[in-house]
Amino acid sequence: MIGKLQNRELVVMFAVVSGLGSAAVGRTVHGSVPGDAVSVSDTLPAPARVPSPPDSAPPGAAPAKVIADTVLFPEVHGSNLEGRKFTLPADFEGDLNLVFIAFQREQQALVDTWVPFAKEFTARHSGLRYYELPTIHETNSVVRWFINNGMRRGIPDVSAREATITLYLDKERFREALQLPHEDTIYALLVDAEGRVVWRADGAYKGDHGAAIEQMVAERLSTR
Repeated sequence: MIGKLQNRELVVMFAVVSGLGSAAVGRTVHGSVPGDAVSVSDTLPAPARVPSPPDSAPPGAAPAKVIADTVLFPEVHGSNLEGRKFTLPADFEGDLNLVFIAFQREQQALVDTWVPFAKEFTARHSGLRYYELPTIHETNSVVRWFINNGMRRGIPDVSAREATITLYLDKERFREALQLPHEDTIYALLVDAEGRVVWRADGAYKGDHGAAIEQMVAERLSTR
């Protein structure tokens, strides 16, 4: 989950990451930077707030669709905001996993439209899990520490921290492997226990997305 940027420290973090052309998909971050951290001028403009997205996908976004079990989630490594290391897709814990991929920090507004449905739905289905994957360009360990700790401090909900796995990787190769055309929106994927992507949608949550997932989960889990 991502919130407002309130502190100078956040401006530092996102300025560094933006310089790398990456998506610092973070939330409201509190706390201070270590004493030897770089500081920036208070004259830096504050990040613009993104208005709540409409109940539709952005122009040019692909419609939700069933994938014919031909797209495999690539093997990637990351850590959640509790520090647990993951190798995905092997460490996805559900028989089906609802995965939200965001590339830009302002895209959290889109992810947030999905979260109420994801929480309610996973509570009803023991075989379903959901994850948020902030996807950021490869960078050094210092910048990773700065981003991860900033995000962690800003999220009081332990379950939300556990469900957020930050990926630092070659974003273009990652998108190509998943057949995601661009980074201009978020993607919601339904990934099975073998790492196959069986359903995909772009952009904000809509009611017909929920109905499609309900049907897909009923079909897939009923056969297990």
